[in-house]
Amino acid sequence: MTRTLPFTTLEAGVFHLERAMVPWNIQFELASHEPLDPDRLERALARAAAHHPMAGVRRVRDAGTPTGNVWAVAEAPSVPLGHTTADSLDAFRPAFYGERIDLETAPPFRAALARGAGVGDGDRVLFCTSHVPMDGVGTLQLARSVCRAYRGDPLDDPAVSVAEARRAFDAYGGSLRGTLERAVETATRLGTALRAPPARLAPDGDTRDARWGFHHRRLAPGLVDRLLGRRPAGVSVNDALLAAFHGAVATWNAAHDRPTDRVSLMVPVNARPRESFYEGVGMYAPFVSVETDRTTRATPRATLHAVRRQTRRVRTHDSAAWVTDVLAVLGPALAPFVHRGVPWLLERSDHRLVDTAVLSNLGRVPSLPGFDAPSPAGVWFSPPTVMPMGVGVGVATHGGDVRLVVRYAFEQFDGDAARRFTDTYVEALGEVV
Repeated sequence: MTRTLPFTTLEAGVFHLERAMVPWNIQFELASHEPLDPDRLERALARAAAHHPMAGVRRVRDAGTPTGNVWAVAEAPSVPLGHTTADSLDAFRPAFYGERIDLETAPPFRAALARGAGVGDGDRVLFCTSHVPMDGVGTLQLARSVCRAYRGDPLDDPAVSVAEARRAFDAYGGSLRGTLERAVETATRLGTALRAPPARLAPDGDTRDARWGFHHRRLAPGLVDRLLGRRPAGVSVNDALLAAFHGAVATWNAAHDRPTDRVSLMVPVNARPRESFYEGVGMYAPFVSVETDRTTRATPRATLHAVRRQTRRVRTHDSAAWVTDVLAVLGPALAPFVHRGVPWLLERSDHRLVDTAVLSNLGRVPSLPGFDAPSPAGVWFSPPTVMPMGVGVGVATHGGDVRLVVRYAFEQFDGDAARRFTDTYVEALGEVV
């Protein structure tokens, strides 16, 4: 008998949003020092997908469930391996990460080997995962298992079972008082968004191409040292990254004579327990918005203070749990209508509820083995995004390196504009720390 898992409320919401918009696919890439064996890599992919239930699922309709869908777990999913080269990688990425993953066939991810795109003679392995059953940390955990399987090492058992993790997420949020506080906060934010829509990044480039591009940047050692070790007291790395993004949007738009009254950044929040923060292949990342206006962006330090105040509130009030709050209040019977109604609401509100851009920070990636060495030669990550939120920045810190990926819609930037925006962002980060 096929094992099934019900959709969580968050998975169902993302599923319907994705179906109404562009694919929500996560980018994750690992570089090696030496050439990799394709056959061995395919076997490692299959072993890892079979080890993690959510890495080998397919969507099945089930009218008897609140969301109308369940996941069927495949015992031995087949994971075909795509191929490209370093010279063709930039042209390969838009289709690889941009094409929708068919969730009715397992697994909900694809992989590719880029010859010569690693360090020295090494290669690069690309993972494209659907954001419906998997978040950035889940993709990281999957990639870790693929590396261990390639090396012939035993795969880690999760600290908690998938069923336990999913039950914990559906209960995420805690007390009734917290729920009421979040309800007031959510209503206030919705009112603000409808009255004063978030700023839009000024487009730069002459293209109507609906695909997405990727600009990779490794931060200079001096900036990394300040960001990781010498930033202001009480300020997290995420606070600094967010404050710099707000400053970069304001600077960019000012240079293009575009308004920036209210900048709103979407921020995924890892809802896993602290003791298993980097474990579990699944989707446990609701989101919040972090906002600034002209007053709170008067100086880089003022911007940092405004961002820190909001992120502290997220941590103390579990603000990201508003997603499960809303569906729990409305009840399971109304959940499918809410999921289907959100895309309609976004369209009818002229996307006023869509943030300016998105920032996703994986943090300091722990214990990630390389395919052919104690650690990978490079780690890159970026979150999905959708127009008019035409830019998403992903940050991964590993082994003392901080690497950014700026994912951009070709409708938003061309390649040169993406490079210049990244320059603006890095300069703003230097001003913050």
